[in-house]
Amino acid sequence: MIKKRKKSNVLLIATLASILLMGIGTALADTIDKSYTFSSSGPLAMTYTAAYPKDTKSSMYISVTSTSDSSRSSFKIKPQVFNGDKYVNTGSGGTVEKGKCYEVYNYAVENFGERVPVRFRGERSTASKLTFKGKWSPDYTYESGVIVLP
Repeated sequence: MIKKRKKSNVLLIATLASILLMGIGTALADTIDKSYTFSSSGPLAMTYTAAYPKDTKSSMYISVTSTSDSSRSSFKIKPQVFNGDKYVNTGSGGTVEKGKCYEVYNYAVENFGERVPVRFRGERSTASKLTFKGKWSPDYTYESGVIVLP
């Protein structure tokens, strides 16, 4: 009876250990929205979000919640990845507008591995200071109503 109990305990411990070890290699997507502010002034002014690690092969996410000038409500974005030396573009990006949310394709994890730092570059040509605010995340999970930027 004692031998059966020991075997059962060993089997239970081995099963639990296997389950825990399987979870270690699985990356968790960082879909928590982070705030950003892009302020630009001048011809082709570029600004950047803070960088965060990207964990999955998913798209990135960005939304625009406000602009300092309602007559100029759009700007261009590009997803960027740190290649070990500098930030480089990792997708096409496109034009984003106030009040809309976007799924942005990129190849950061596919080309540079998990936990690679990513960010968005924002660009806008303007003679006067212009500010955009919004939210973004390095990883994306499907939401209805989101516009895809390939």
